[in-house]
Amino acid sequence: MYRSVDPRARCQEAHQRAVAAHAALLATRGHVFSLASRALSAGDEMPMVPEYAPLEPFPAGVPDAMLESYTKRFEDLADYFTNEHARLSAFVEKTRTGLQESQSPLPLAPGPRAVPFSYLLAETMRGYWVVLRWALFPPITMVFAMGFGGASVVHPLVPLLPLLPLGLYAAVRAKRRIAVLRNGEVVEILSRTVKYGGGRMTNWPMTFARGWKTEVRTYTGTGQETHFQFRTSRGAFGQVSVSGVEYDGVIVADPQRPELVFGVIDFGSMPRPNAQGQWDPSLPLRVWVATLLALAIVTAWVGVAVAMTLHAVHLVD
Repeated sequence: MYRSVDPRARCQEAHQRAVAAHAALLATRGHVFSLASRALSAGDEMPMVPEYAPLEPFPAGVPDAMLESYTKRFEDLADYFTNEHARLSAFVEKTRTGLQESQSPLPLAPGPRAVPFSYLLAETMRGYWVVLRWALFPPITMVFAMGFGGASVVHPLVPLLPLLPLGLYAAVRAKRRIAVLRNGEVVEILSRTVKYGGGRMTNWPMTFARGWKTEVRTYTGTGQETHFQFRTSRGAFGQVSVSGVEYDGVIVADPQRPELVFGVIDFGSMPRPNAQGQWDPSLPLRVWVATLLALAIVTAWVGVAVAMTLHAVHLVD
């Protein structure tokens, strides 16, 4: 880059560079504040944004003896503004990328489509997990064990009776979700409203969604319900509410039966399509853990009851 050898011209160039960097910084600062509400609702941290003092005009009557110090000052300011611009630009780029992912999710191929076995297993065990996960808390585990033991006194198979309505509940819910996974589509959102209500949570694990992406983060605040009105590709209209925190994920519905509709966080498998528009068979680690724990609890429940029955038969013989 050409630099003037004239001290006054060099000072003016440094000032012009500082002015340009300052203007770019103020523009980016405005973009940061325009994205602030969406970033905070998504749980992203806001960068520190100080007040940047206006840059004074170039002083016309600077003595020649002070030109070097003024030049150094303007160069330092230009470097500072440039670094701040880069820092805030990184936040803007990251937030905009997230918004693009939310607004333009991966396309889903037209149904019917294959549903991977991992999805079938996760959806089937989701109904069991919703209830049985509470049995992992020690006080409830003790109550559960006492009830199991008391019921087995009547007959070793009596403890299996609660599994019948639980299994029916899990099967009905799984059938609805699997039907949407097989035939559903991402619907056109006509309106979106957020209502606040329910109890206040402090550092409570909640599932956040943006597009197809889901993650569990701790949340402090009031519960929220996001209500959508939508239209399918077949012209059917419907509505759905997603509870938890403000929902930015996709809505998937059966194009002919809009009452079969779910947000991505309502599925047990947390589905997401691959580049071909088919379901990616991999599951998040947390989904595998929940699915296998539910399967282990049900298997142990049935296994203990059957073992006790065989033992009782052996004693009778």
